[in-house]
Amino acid sequence: MVSEPDTGTIDRRIENGRYRWEASDQNPIPWWAATDKVNALDFYLAATARQVSGPAAGEYGLIFRKNNNVDFLAYKISDDGLYALYLWQNSTWQPLIDWSETDAILPGEDNRLEVIVRNDTIYLVLNGEQIGQHSPAGLEAGQPASLPALRQRGNRLMGVRRS
Repeated sequence: MVSEPDTGTIDRRIENGRYRWEASDQNPIPWWAATDKVNALDFYLAATARQVSGPAAGEYGLIFRKNNNVDFLAYKISDDGLYALYLWQNSTWQPLIDWSETDAILPGEDNRLEVIVRNDTIYLVLNGEQIGQHSPAGLEAGQPASLPALRQRGNRLMGVRRS
């Protein structure tokens, strides 16, 4: 477990054959876990996550096509029924799909987030329902990762990556 007084705690471990990740925040910051072994053009990325406590506006999701430890795409959801796809590039957020409503989010329950990138199109799937699509993909290639972007004080998040 990593604990930092100014940011919060994060606990990552393998449990029953699954990667389990629990995070809590003291200040609004994004944390992520990424692999440096994969640099993918077309791929499938999925994780199951649930916000355990905190305001419904807390964000969590997946980041992908992370490159140079600087630029990436972020598929984010919040328990208040919103989702978005953003590009972080040149220290600026650019909305590719701005915050939009969806009934597919299950507040306080497990949510299965999936990103499918085929050719130059991004497909966003939530709990088995395609909720968004964007083309062109934004960044040419990069690494997939999980993103608990704990944006408000007191949020607690649990995510499980299933194989």
